[in-house]
Amino acid sequence: MHSPKNLLIICTHIAKTATSSAIYSVKANFEGKFASSVRFDKCSEVLDWVELMDNEFAVNVDGINFMSMHLPFGIHKYLVDNDGKIRVCGYITFLRDPLARTLSALRHCLCFRPIEDSPVMQFYKKSENNYEFLKSCLENEINCNVMCKQLSGMEELRNCVCTDEEYRTGELYGPRHKSNVKYTDEEMQNFLEVAKYNLDNSYLFVGFQEKFDESMEKLCKKLGCRRDKSKEHKNVFPSAPKFNMNKPEIVEVVSEMNEYDIQLYKYALERWT
Repeated sequence: MHSPKNLLIICTHIAKTATSSAIYSVKANFEGKFASSVRFDKCSEVLDWVELMDNEFAVNVDGINFMSMHLPFGIHKYLVDNDGKIRVCGYITFLRDPLARTLSALRHCLCFRPIEDSPVMQFYKKSENNYEFLKSCLENEINCNVMCKQLSGMEELRNCVCTDEEYRTGELYGPRHKSNVKYTDEEMQNFLEVAKYNLDNSYLFVGFQEKFDESMEKLCKKLGCRRDKSKEHKNVFPSAPKFNMNKPEIVEVVSEMNEYDIQLYKYALERWT
């Protein structure tokens, strides 16, 4: 490992950024010391992350050197060793072009184990066309500026809407992410600036879905580990709705959904490539 001894690597898993492939590819290097969300909840006996962060519980993660979850930046503050001391942590993450990421997340929600009573599915059923559906997502803060929110760690977790299954495992920023509130431009600008600060000061590595092979090479070098390409995968949903990005109105509404993520993505590209 090209990092301090006993460093706990925390992967901020942003949905639909190829992070799953990256993690599966290097997971064997951390066998026995790796925690996914479900396994981590079992070993910590803490299922309610909202309560955890509200009450500042401490979670013993002694013996774990790598974690990957759909959780926001900031969870390092609650992770301790057997002596109750805060673990020394370093973050990594993968990003993706915001428009492509959002549309991929929505297709995932509609086709991969769809949950009929989820907000995404309900709005899709009520919409007459894809444009109307995307407008509903924009108006109801579904999959909007997710990278900014997750990387800033500034969103109150009780403002995140998710399914019972996601909530049980702490997956507050999965593909079905929805915010309970419509944030002001000032609030979102603050999320953006804090997310930039966190990337600059707490992240050891930032990769990009569009530059996956190059990013994996850099990640393996950073962590001193080997890549197993056979473990990587792609989610393909042939029956998923097609969002025609040749239509200006579709591009416009998805861009509006990601106004601040677009700025963050551009900033990260300049900083990390």
